Amino acid sequence: FPVTIVIDRTWYYTKNVKKDQKSPIVQVGIFQYNETTKKEEAFAYNRPDQFSGHPCLSSDKQLLWFVSNHDGGLGGLDIWYCVKDQTGWSEPINAGPQVNTAFDEMFPFEKKGKLYFASKGHSGLGGLGVYEAELQGLDVISVKNAGYPLNSHGDDFSFIVAQDEK
Repeated sequence: FPVTIVIDRTWYYTKNVKKDQKSPIVQVGIFQYNETTKKEEAFAYNRPDQFSGHPCLSSDKQLLWFVSNHDGGLGGLDIWYCVKDQTGWSEPINAGPQVNTAFDEMFPFEKKGKLYFASKGHSGLGGLGVYEAELQGLDVISVKNAGYPLNSHGDDFSFIVAQDEK
């Protein structure tokens, strides 16, 4: 499920890349495309043996949230973020045990001090469920299940709030 974020004429997206033309095995990574220069670049923290995807910029465009099974995670896919500085993006930082579990957390989306994400590890109605983490800066204050009707007994994920708050 490709998610594309565009900011300052730069697109951030998940892309499948074949390791080689003869192999059916692909690497999943984050890429950025600059509309001004017409150049695509791989995200600096992609690794050939790890999954990285589902990028989302924070409301202030200073954090890049994403999902990965990077070393140092809590298990499965975790939510990570990088902080923007003068030289680019910082080393990935794990969102921590209030958000991440031993199972998969995916599809982060941040808006107005809330991080929405899907999880198989937090208690829910079944399968992947949508959760809301209240943020204070980079600290997670609380995490709660978004409940019905956003969650069902099936897999529910990739929650996004539009500019008009719908």
